[in-house]
Amino acid sequence: MTSEQPTPKITDQTYLKNEQYRTEANLQARIALHRKYGTNPGSWFRWVYDHLFLPVGAAVLEVGCGPGDLWYENRDRLPAGATILLGDLSLGMLHAARSKNALSPGIRYLALDVQSIPLPSASLDCVIANHMLYHVPNLEAALREIRRVLKPGGWLCAATNGRNHMRQISELVQQFAGIDVLPLMSVRKFALENGPGLLSPFFSHVDTEIYDDNLRVTDASDLVAYIASMGRLDNQADQRTFEHLSSHIHELIEAQGYIFIEKSQGIIMATG
Repeated sequence: MTSEQPTPKITDQTYLKNEQYRTEANLQARIALHRKYGTNPGSWFRWVYDHLFLPVGAAVLEVGCGPGDLWYENRDRLPAGATILLGDLSLGMLHAARSKNALSPGIRYLALDVQSIPLPSASLDCVIANHMLYHVPNLEAALREIRRVLKPGGWLCAATNGRNHMRQISELVQQFAGIDVLPLMSVRKFALENGPGLLSPFFSHVDTEIYDDNLRVTDASDLVAYIASMGRLDNQADQRTFEHLSSHIHELIEAQGYIFIEKSQGIIMATG
């Protein structure tokens, strides 16, 4: 008789809804690091929107919308007459998205699980999944639902990371705490490398676009806040270990001026 294996945190919906993404605080700590230290001078959210090509009157759903940054950063170019639905498992995230986009017309908010989307079949022109498909327990069910709600010719824009994304952070934490923060940073379940193959049973045409960016972090406190936001140190390493890790990061930046962190990030567009 074998014991049941615990659900990995990256796909544990109770943990994601009630702890990691109960509010936008953890996510914003991570977004802040990218905004402040990215080597690409542009905006990730503007770049993603550039690939959507939303027509006038488009019907759009973002699943796992988080705090709604995609729409806030592109509020100056939302298509006329569009119906934009922002959906998330976390009520805290939906509250943040609603507050941030209060002045944008045509946006509605919906508590949903992407594995069972409460919308009619063939009702949407576009579905957006920004860094969230690797959180879904049953990815096949989610992709089947996304395909169902899309109109003929509609498309999915799925943003995700590559396998080596932010690997220097995992190496630092492994060195000092002996634990793996990669489960919340990695996307082994749905990555740039395997994403096209996972989408191909549901879509006839799949393309990948890479966002060219890395990080050069010059303030240790920002990197420490990023690591703390992953929620992996609290239960597996004592405060003393975390303090040693923080001191080491400060020393590295003092010695070399910055810490380089490799990024691997992009979108997979699927239609047909």
